[in-house]
Amino acid sequence: MSAKQKITINKRNLISSTAVGFIIALCNTSGFVIKHNHSLKFGIVPVLYFVAALFAASVLTFLIYILSERLFGLSLNNEEEGRKAPFEIFLIGWIFFLICWAPIFLALYPGLFAYDNQWQYYMVVNNDISTHQPVIHTLILGNIIYITEKITGSINKGVAAYTIFQAVVMGAGCSYIAYSVFKRNKSLVPSVLTALFLAFYPVLTIFVFTGTKDSIFSIALADFMILNFELFENPDGFFGKKGKKIFWIILAFVVLSFRSNAVYPFVLTIPFAAFFIIKKSAKKREALSMILILAALYVAYAGPFCSIAAKEKVSKAEMMSVPCQQMMRVYKYHNAELPEEEKALFDEFYDPDKWYGYYVPEIADASKGSLRMEVYSAKKSEFWGLWKNWLKRYPGEYVDSFFENTYGFYYMWPKYVLYSYGQEAFTVMHHMQPSVPNSKIPSLYAFLCKFEDGSIVMGNFFVSWIFAPATFLFLSVMAIVYVIKGRKYNLCIPIFFIVLLWMTYLLGPVASVRYQLYLYILFPIWPIYMKAAFLKENGR
Repeated sequence: MSAKQKITINKRNLISSTAVGFIIALCNTSGFVIKHNHSLKFGIVPVLYFVAALFAASVLTFLIYILSERLFGLSLNNEEEGRKAPFEIFLIGWIFFLICWAPIFLALYPGLFAYDNQWQYYMVVNNDISTHQPVIHTLILGNIIYITEKITGSINKGVAAYTIFQAVVMGAGCSYIAYSVFKRNKSLVPSVLTALFLAFYPVLTIFVFTGTKDSIFSIALADFMILNFELFENPDGFFGKKGKKIFWIILAFVVLSFRSNAVYPFVLTIPFAAFFIIKKSAKKREALSMILILAALYVAYAGPFCSIAAKEKVSKAEMMSVPCQQMMRVYKYHNAELPEEEKALFDEFYDPDKWYGYYVPEIADASKGSLRMEVYSAKKSEFWGLWKNWLKRYPGEYVDSFFENTYGFYYMWPKYVLYSYGQEAFTVMHHMQPSVPNSKIPSLYAFLCKFEDGSIVMGNFFVSWIFAPATFLFLSVMAIVYVIKGRKYNLCIPIFFIVLLWMTYLLGPVASVRYQLYLYILFPIWPIYMKAAFLKENGR
């Protein structure tokens, strides 16, 4: 590489680092302001905060880019040409994860029966399944627990059986990540570091044994991003392997069926993927058949299968978090100013005897839960008319409502609200009935409980950022900007899907850690994308 090329690359690194620094500074400053002022009111302190954050984040990003490039160059020099990645590495990794996680399982025994698991279990027991939760996950979780309970007479053994099932699935998914890192680097060091992170990072290990749908969804999404890397790097090679195509279809189906909000970014990404494949691949029929099989599988699942299996459909109120939260904020903070006829109309739409009196700025459960859907269905135009009227009069409240409901996604020291009535917690660490906690390693369980509402994740400025979703969001931003800087535009297609997916969570009810679990698991995958961009930029 000539001196001129090096200068050009360093200039790109500097510009890209500044762009990343700007994004991080803007997000953290906005979060800081909204957390402490409950509105986006900027003064001299936030401006100084922004400047300091911009400088620190830009310098840190630049150093990370330079260090990454040196490591990429070093790995290229140390690679053994033609060395294959034996499948035994995957099997060894799988066993390694299960061994490493065994103490966590014993500490959390029988596994964290938490979040929506209680509801899903009773759905199966009472044969009253709802599409409010992914039907396939409800059936798997509920039936494993219920059948095991029937055989053994113990609900705890039923929960343990599901927990083991989930750990085995996630162990395979994590091993595939470490295996793929080895294949790309042809060196054990990056693979071992990846395995150690996935095996011992506390947030990940806790969710391996937490029954929420987001655990399997997140590992499936991470593996899906690896396959998409291979697809968009070498489409003909990918489509020439039947096993890869089948694996892609399975992972895509899990991603789409476990999280309905993934469907929208997936559909929006398909045209860009199709354009790339038409232009770059000679195996267009294989690509088309793969998409058609996935589409048929998902349509059959979301249509006839769910219609037969589920008696109750998900309420449309679940998609109303943002407007409901905005209207409830205006009603609470400006009640004395509102005309009586508008308050009367508001009272028609929202049930005062349900969650009405519980407006919590960080979580929309009470707001959308109060919405009378039968009234909304009959008077949609009046509902949106009232929403527009209040938007015109109180635009600032609408903006503040959105940011206060979402800043936990992009601020490194947020207020974590986990429960509908405003109780704060990072993640659930207790067992819901009828499961009964029976830890086999109480001391380890006591330590892990610090990740529910302890200062290690909630109130320590110097430590809690290590576990914040925003930290892993910013690491993702660094990687994404690096890929764009390297003009690796083919890899921007799967990245586009991830960006859109993240944006869909901004329309949800709360900035929950479990919703962002996939960002933690993507962390060791991003260097694969970055290295490909490094090779492109350096003409290798």
